[in-house]
Amino acid sequence: MSYTKLGVAYGLLALLLVAGCKQPTLDELADEHIALLNELADTLATVKDKTSAEAARPKLREIRRKIKLLKARASKIEHDSKQTDAVRERCAERLRQANERIRWESARIQAIPELNDDLQHWKPEPPDPDEARPEPESLSKSS
Repeated sequence: MSYTKLGVAYGLLALLLVAGCKQPTLDELADEHIALLNELADTLATVKDKTSAEAARPKLREIRRKIKLLKARASKIEHDSKQTDAVRERCAERLRQANERIRWESARIQAIPELNDDLQHWKPEPPDPDEARPEPESLSKSS
């Protein structure tokens, strides 16, 4: 590896370490959540048949993993109800649009005849017993 590439690699590593030390805000996590939902909808949009469904599967698993990590990070942030309400209000329309895209793509996939036998694979896995706790009221309110 050249010294330039090595320097860039160390620079990126240092940047990631410094960025990783900063506590994310509720706004940042909400934006990240919406971005992941849009990524999920985009990935579902690529499913046209069995071959494309199989190709999408690893990406869908990765998005699910990221959402799980995001939820864990969000649970560690201290915030009051005013902050939660403000973030909910700011993000409500984008969240609604992302969820609507996911619902539409899911319904479209269910209508693909050759995938009827494989739809079990699209159902979410049951949650881990440790995760089977209700969301805090401040995060579960709908607008």
